[in-house]
Amino acid sequence: MKYYNPLSVFFFAILILVLIYGCQRQPDYEVKNFNPAINVQFPENDTATLDVHIQENIFEGIKIPDKGFFRFSFDIKNNKKAPQQYYYKIFYRNESYKYAESIGFGDTVQYNPLASENFYGSWSPVSDSFHLIAEIQSGRNWVTIVDSFQIVGNPRDESTYFGKTEDEVYPDENRIEKVKQTIKGSPEWMEAIKAKAIDQKRSLNEQIFLDALWVLRHERDDGDANNRWKRNSRAGTYSFVLMVVKAENINKVPYHIKHLDKMAGDTLFQDPYYFLFHDPLRLQGDMLIQKADKHIKTRVVFDLDRGIYFDPLKYTNPELDKTYLGVDCDFSKSLYKRAQVQQFFHNIDKNFIMENIPEVRNLNEVTQEDYNSFVQKYSSEQMIQDHIRNSESPCKTIEYSDEAEAILLKNSASTPKEKRKENVGIQSRVGFTYGKISAKIQFPKMLNQYNVWNGITNAFWLIYHEEGDWNHRRTCEETGYIPKGEIGETDVRIPSTFYTEIDIEIVKASKHWPESSYYNDVVFPANDSDKEDDIIVTCTNWDLACNEPDSFSVGLFKVKHEDKMFYPHRWDHWYKALTMKYGINHGSIFDRDYYYYQIDWQPDCIIWRIGPEMDQLFEIGYLDTTVSSIPNNQMTFIVTQEYHHSEWWPTTTFQQQYIPYPANELVGKVFEVTIE
Repeated sequence: MKYYNPLSVFFFAILILVLIYGCQRQPDYEVKNFNPAINVQFPENDTATLDVHIQENIFEGIKIPDKGFFRFSFDIKNNKKAPQQYYYKIFYRNESYKYAESIGFGDTVQYNPLASENFYGSWSPVSDSFHLIAEIQSGRNWVTIVDSFQIVGNPRDESTYFGKTEDEVYPDENRIEKVKQTIKGSPEWMEAIKAKAIDQKRSLNEQIFLDALWVLRHERDDGDANNRWKRNSRAGTYSFVLMVVKAENINKVPYHIKHLDKMAGDTLFQDPYYFLFHDPLRLQGDMLIQKADKHIKTRVVFDLDRGIYFDPLKYTNPELDKTYLGVDCDFSKSLYKRAQVQQFFHNIDKNFIMENIPEVRNLNEVTQEDYNSFVQKYSSEQMIQDHIRNSESPCKTIEYSDEAEAILLKNSASTPKEKRKENVGIQSRVGFTYGKISAKIQFPKMLNQYNVWNGITNAFWLIYHEEGDWNHRRTCEETGYIPKGEIGETDVRIPSTFYTEIDIEIVKASKHWPESSYYNDVVFPANDSDKEDDIIVTCTNWDLACNEPDSFSVGLFKVKHEDKMFYPHRWDHWYKALTMKYGINHGSIFDRDYYYYQIDWQPDCIIWRIGPEMDQLFEIGYLDTTVSSIPNNQMTFIVTQEYHHSEWWPTTTFQQQYIPYPANELVGKVFEVTIE
């Protein structure tokens, strides 16, 4: 038996370790202390909050930060004996509204195609690829690199979002008149316009004007200018990644990582985070990748005091009344560039005639007995035959009030000689994709002291930014969408469309649907009667009947979110929207100076919230991709006070046609709108 000296064994083991680790190669270079924004003060939780204001020229798009740049830094050390050169690049990505960049299949990981929709970027323009670090000498000294970047719209510089400059498409009266003359000079065009005017019950002059507006709206997409506002920077939280590579290995970096405007294949952009954290190829180029532990959470703030733009391309009356145009509400070149909101004109269907009693009343004084007497008093022959209207005098019914620090929305008063039910609203001119869109609003009361409705539906909603191909929503692969204009059962379906809409509408209606809608294990609540002083807050997503969701349903059905149950409703298989109702006491919303309304629009769900304060919001609606197609294009916000036809809410207590014309203005106030 051999004897081993324990001390000899110990020293032998030490020798082996020295040989093993002494022979290991020290890394050629090192990187540390990556700080994505040295000019931003980060709190202890390493997430800085930043309010972002929209550019003075809105066509520059949303920039983060809104003034200047983020300055970032990192330290690098060369461990080789010879001097070395390096390349580096910074990447950013919105983390709040994204798809995961990878999909796991067993032991393998693949790219998630939906991640191509994520909002990410680097330097702008994308032709500015990797930055070169001049030679770093060998040794133990760390070298600090400082650079800057800004988050901008259309960060991949996609030609899809190119078009004419804002100056080229500014809609002055001369440009409109020139197009009208072109139309009049085309016999074929004029014949089509004559037929359209008859069908839509419009004058020939009005239809020529409308066609001219259509031409001007659509020609703006034909150009070579980068319209960054068409794919604006998203609100929410951003992460940051630094990539450093030795100069000799720069050719090992994939082309679509060097140039984010290039696809990783024939048809698909690739979120760079997939390569940075999942692709094995990143290990072959001796690349150092560091993700910052610091994040920046952004909130976009609309500046409502920048004036109100009147867009002549949205105004359908060929005779322009300029009486109320002024410095703060006009279609001047100055407001065209800086105003963040514009007057909203509803699409009025003149074929949809409304009958109305010939009464003008102070609606605060109308009693239940008065309403019932109107129903009995007037025959159909005595009713006024008309349609709901927009203001024929731009800027008359909207203004910014310095005293109230709010935009005022005013439904016009009627007189015995001039009876009209007139909608009013504003729409943002700056578009966005996803976010918690919150509005602080004081809508006009809907019920008077006698709990009689004044005919107004108050609404805060989102709608597609523009109709161009650049703003189409994701394709509905299997059956397609039913176009918004199609009514009833139809075989007309299209694979993609620009149309998207998400609504909060406050209506005077029953909290219940017709009894025929109660199936899918949902029982009609026969014993749960409506209260006279309740109103309904409705939540709607217009999915255009895309039936790809696994649980696409009709009637009233259940959707659970966390510990709450919600009840969406769809009238039939070809109805183009899902709606939920939430009953609430009228006074809890309207007996106060303001109320908050929020649409939380995410890639895979929509959550509707309301509340007296931002920190007291509560959920009133929820939908996700299992039951409805969620929009992914760019939208704008709208605030309206409008007259709804009773047919739109068949369980309503009051009929619009028996509500008198208002003798007094109905005034609402929009105090603020933010996105986070």
